[in-house]
Amino acid sequence: MTTMPLLLAVLCLSYAGMAALCLALERHYHQLTGRHEIPRAVRMALRILGAALLLGGLALCLRGWGPTVGWVAWFAWLTTGALAVALLASYAPRFMPGIGALSLAAGVFALTLLA
Repeated sequence: MTTMPLLLAVLCLSYAGMAALCLALERHYHQLTGRHEIPRAVRMALRILGAALLLGGLALCLRGWGPTVGWVAWFAWLTTGALAVALLASYAPRFMPGIGALSLAAGVFALTLLA
């Protein structure tokens, strides 16, 4: 498995997953939409999407590097994605969903390169 598309895919999936989990919180949802309450269906969809994206990144890490290095690499990319989401949520919250969607598209593109 080639390294560069794998790194790009895991980073993009980690960012997109963390962004989805961040938007599932009322505080950040209110920052972006102006609504005080998040609909229950939207909250659940964002949580499931975020968890699925993070688990997808884990599966890629385990497949690409094996169980010993894969777990460590996944935690490193998970931390990087969380840091990027935290910085964007603090300093440029309006850009976070757009960059998350772009990151998801880039992750899917990197997955096609891996296949």
